Amino acid sequence: MVVVGFLVDGRVRGPGDRSLAEDAARGMAGGGIQTHRFELVPTPVQSPRILHTPLGPYTHTRSDLVEPAPDPAARFDAEIPDACVVRLADQMAEHVRREAIGTLHAIGLDLPGRVARLVSERTGIPYCVTPRATDLHPEVANAQVREVLRGARHLVLFDEALRPAVEAAFPIRAGDAPLRLRILRRGIDLELFMPLPRQERGSAAVGLCERPELAARLADIDWGRACVVLCAQHPGETEGFGEFLFALPELLRQQPLLQVLVLPLGPIPAATDRLRAALAAGKSELLQGVLQESERYQSLLDHLGRLHAERRTDAWWQCAARLEPERRVRFLGAVSRQEFARLVALADVLVIPGTRPRPLSHLPYEALAAGVLSVASAHSGMGPLAQMLADNISAEIAALCVLRDDAPAVSELEDKLGRFVRLRPELGERLRALAVRKFDIRQTATDLRRLYAEPARATVARA
Repeated sequence: MVVVGFLVDGRVRGPGDRSLAEDAARGMAGGGIQTHRFELVPTPVQSPRILHTPLGPYTHTRSDLVEPAPDPAARFDAEIPDACVVRLADQMAEHVRREAIGTLHAIGLDLPGRVARLVSERTGIPYCVTPRATDLHPEVANAQVREVLRGARHLVLFDEALRPAVEAAFPIRAGDAPLRLRILRRGIDLELFMPLPRQERGSAAVGLCERPELAARLADIDWGRACVVLCAQHPGETEGFGEFLFALPELLRQQPLLQVLVLPLGPIPAATDRLRAALAAGKSELLQGVLQESERYQSLLDHLGRLHAERRTDAWWQCAARLEPERRVRFLGAVSRQEFARLVALADVLVIPGTRPRPLSHLPYEALAAGVLSVASAHSGMGPLAQMLADNISAEIAALCVLRDDAPAVSELEDKLGRFVRLRPELGERLRALAVRKFDIRQTATDLRRLYAEPARATVARA
């Protein structure tokens, strides 16, 4: 029997990070495959450490409910020195011998991939790698990453849509063998993400209050009546989040019980705080100063112009000034994946704002399993998921999930989210059934088990 060890980067936390590794590992454990997770913690570089967690079949122990908050200083501010990687590889080689691990699967081409390559050289066991979205920028394809790919048995993707990004980031050079690319079906931990009837939201929210910091940020929400919009804020999407903020005054006008919960997927940019402060102050002159900082804010300036032309400026500002004082927008800080699962089940819709092309996050698929629809831009990869919704649920509902690129950004958000909060479609069980049929992690685990059991080939992948 193959014993599998998943390597993840300890600097990366949050509801979307490492989710595929978590799901695949638990799915394999549920199928009787002995599975381990190894979290690489490279700081301080003089004494890095590895956190080892044996994974059981779909078990979420109490210790899993609250993960430590990420240390901002430990994120990707600098390259990891080779000496640190070597120390981690030495530790990992001991774990491999002690746990009789036969295959490693690194999630990320940087730290996990580099460690996996060195461990493979020391122990002779094969490894597979799955890149993170941040690995697929051409400037990341340095010599170390290429060595990781050259030594990997397989480059494993869980989304066909990622193939062009991988091929663009790692083009085949003269004399190189093609990438040993394997694309498996995406899987979701269906035991973790479950629909929640509206009448049970209040009691379910009590479980989130076990952590005092989170309890304070969620205090006094009427879960049974509020229209809850959950927003995942990417730190590199300041402009996209600004468009989302500008859509909220109109949304509040339509939905008096609006409640917006923001999950920052990294440090909150200073520009976001200035936007919030300007809206709370109700002063257009403060807002103009912020918007002039970047040409990417042109969509926000255009929206202010439309408000003026339609004589809606005063009404818009009145609603905008209510957002912060009335705690209509709450920034929740870092949450664990288990906390995210509870939050998404409490929400009416998940929004992933953005203006830049990027692969579709795993979060909308997890929300689908929880019976919750997502709204994201067309260039974020939302198209295939929306098409699946159109084919199996409703073309009208599917159209609400995709923000068109050829429409004014803020108005598009106002329209789509406004229709969502008016409809508040009760599709939980139908969405859940679709997720079970299409994204059962057990099938993904079966595919991985077959992949790991494949014998090594004479030729290796070259990037």
